[in-house]
Amino acid sequence: MRPPDEGVYERDLLVAELLDAPDSPALDRLARLVVRVVPAPIALVMVAGEGKAIVVGHAGLPEGAGRGVPAGSFGHRVLAHGESSDPNALPGTWEGETLGARAALGIPVNVGEGPVMGALVILDDRARVWTTDEIQAARELAAVVSMELDRRSVQSHSRRAERHQAVLERSPEAILVHVDGTIRFANAAAVSLLGGHQLADVTGRPIDTFFSPPYLKAVQEGLLQPEQQNQSPPLAEDVLHRLDGSTRYVELAALAYLRDDKPAVQMFLRDITERRVAREALRAREAQLRLLMERIPALYWTTDRSLHMEYWRPRGDPSAPGKSIGDFFGKPPDSVPVTTHQRALGGNGASDVMEWGGREYEVRVEPIWDEDGNVSGTVGVAVDTTVRRRAEAREREEREIDALGRVAGGVAHGVNNALATVVGVASVMAMDPSLTRDERRNLEAILGASARAQAIAANLLGFSRQGRYRTVPVDLNTVAKEAAEWTRNHDRTVGLDLADDLPAVKGDPVQLRQVLVNVCQNAVEATRQGERVRIVTRRARVEMHEGGDRPGESGIVACLEVGDAGAGMPAEVRARAVEPFFTTKGLGEGAGLGLSMAFGVMRSHGGDLHIKSAPGAGTAVTLCFPMADPEIALPATRAPARVAEAPPAGEPAGEPGSKAVLLVDDDEWVLYSSRQVVESLGYEAVEAIDGPTALTHFQQAGARFAFVLLDLRMPGMDGEEVLRRLLALDPEVRVIICTGYERDQVSQRIFATGHVGFLGKPFGVQELLEQVRELGVDAAVNEGVSR
Repeated sequence: MRPPDEGVYERDLLVAELLDAPDSPALDRLARLVVRVVPAPIALVMVAGEGKAIVVGHAGLPEGAGRGVPAGSFGHRVLAHGESSDPNALPGTWEGETLGARAALGIPVNVGEGPVMGALVILDDRARVWTTDEIQAARELAAVVSMELDRRSVQSHSRRAERHQAVLERSPEAILVHVDGTIRFANAAAVSLLGGHQLADVTGRPIDTFFSPPYLKAVQEGLLQPEQQNQSPPLAEDVLHRLDGSTRYVELAALAYLRDDKPAVQMFLRDITERRVAREALRAREAQLRLLMERIPALYWTTDRSLHMEYWRPRGDPSAPGKSIGDFFGKPPDSVPVTTHQRALGGNGASDVMEWGGREYEVRVEPIWDEDGNVSGTVGVAVDTTVRRRAEAREREEREIDALGRVAGGVAHGVNNALATVVGVASVMAMDPSLTRDERRNLEAILGASARAQAIAANLLGFSRQGRYRTVPVDLNTVAKEAAEWTRNHDRTVGLDLADDLPAVKGDPVQLRQVLVNVCQNAVEATRQGERVRIVTRRARVEMHEGGDRPGESGIVACLEVGDAGAGMPAEVRARAVEPFFTTKGLGEGAGLGLSMAFGVMRSHGGDLHIKSAPGAGTAVTLCFPMADPEIALPATRAPARVAEAPPAGEPAGEPGSKAVLLVDDDEWVLYSSRQVVESLGYEAVEAIDGPTALTHFQQAGARFAFVLLDLRMPGMDGEEVLRRLLALDPEVRVIICTGYERDQVSQRIFATGHVGFLGKPFGVQELLEQVRELGVDAAVNEGVSR
């Protein structure tokens, strides 16, 4: 199906070619033949151009007449209306006025069945009437001219096709044509793009070898809409399946038409694979950037010169654009958000710290410059530093607490060493049956005061993480019930809320009970008689950035909370609540060690202690414990161990002849008290003030020692090194480690090396006797030993 103007298009092409080659001998010969056959002085072969007629062949045309035929000529009349021999049509025409014609005969000329393309015009300077034979001869000669023009048209088409073919072949764009679904033509670029090496590789193949059905459906729909045939084909993207099995992304334009009543499509293809890959990579980077901007704890915004918000990210706030900086952040004109932006408007970047929305941010604001070098606005970024600053504050607090802990630990060790002397000597003196009642009461007062001092030292060691603990699975609900009972005994109403699914925690049950007693005692003292104290257990997730005074490790923990409705604490008191010896009570009303000991014990157990309090809002102390392995069963309740009876006085200790004990300690008063205790059990004491001296004594008389009482912490050679060398001398030696630490705080490899026992400072006769018997050493005990 030809477009309606195709004939005109071909005519114009032919005219253009005839004008490019105005010397047309064949058409001139035809014109000379015409004037011989039809006797006349002038014969013109005209072709119609756009708005004009051109003489392309002539005979008898005067010199200087030119080849352009102006509008309104006789030739134009023939081109427009057909054959004419009317002499009345000549007056005022180019032929009549310029060429002096008095008679004219015009026959239209066409090419095949196409439109009129020209005219054969015969002119005579005499007025005459054309005979029938002359008119018939003119018609036959016009047919010959038509054949010549037809020949030239075919040549024009051929040359045009050749030029078009050359353009297609040399085009860097891939071009192909498929008719009725089969490829009929492909230029070199298309052959290469389709994965072929020569034209025969792709021609004759179905188009769906390379494209999927959605494309073919779109082509068919285009054929069904003929009103779109003359429109520029839209660009589309599709996947091209190449002959080698690979795929490429292409941009294509498909022009659909009918060819011999069959659907045909001319396709223009461009390989956009690299562009597509680059575009996808750019999209991925943009997505990553968006994700990064959304996830990082930072805020971004821009303002205009009047400091009104233009852009806000990542928090979606549709009301942000248009707000002033002060209104958006809710800050006065002299606040950090406003002043930093004002400095940026002056052309200088500005940084500061601000609080907003309960968080703390480091703010940086920079000017935005336009093309003329003027400040057109500002851009700001705020990084959330709340977690870091809280962590820094916690780290400072931890350093302060650790320093206090080291001091407290040193004090506690000194006190324990002093108490070792007092308790040891007093316990030996208490064995004297000749003591009067007053003397015995004095010794009981000394031992009682020593016990209280030992409790204070234990609290200090707990605060310094050097307490004496044994770690076993503990039922936190059971501990909570015991604490509730203790609180009720002090005339306080207790609200008990226990979690049913609370797992066991890891800890020393004795120490944990003492922690609960200390915390409950604070709650009792903060409330009036009859007021309510609540005790709650629960699971909780503790995060490092969570609010509170001392956030602990992240993760699931078991918590026990003791709350009261007392007066509460101001922030400055709450910040120091766990410091040792800090108290708001009057002189003599409290030592300030209850919460500090609780805090130290909790940290030693891998847990933490949180305090929430405010004036008038009461206080809640929460203890957070790491949960024990759920597969570990809770320990069964055991009856207290029975103390074995002492053997009669005078019996030998251990093997025959083993009546001596080697005492090793760097404190001479501890050695003195230890001598009193072991001699009260019927042993001979041999003293060593340091490790080398002890090894010398043992090398000289090792076999005569029933056991060695060895201090663990000594300058120079410590107790662990002394033990290693004693075992090298005698693998069967019995050693009792004596220290202010609990057994769980001592390296467990010590107890795996031989017959090694443990005795905590301070100790008396009964404690040493029990340890001696656990090691399997028979002891001779004086009758005055108290059981």
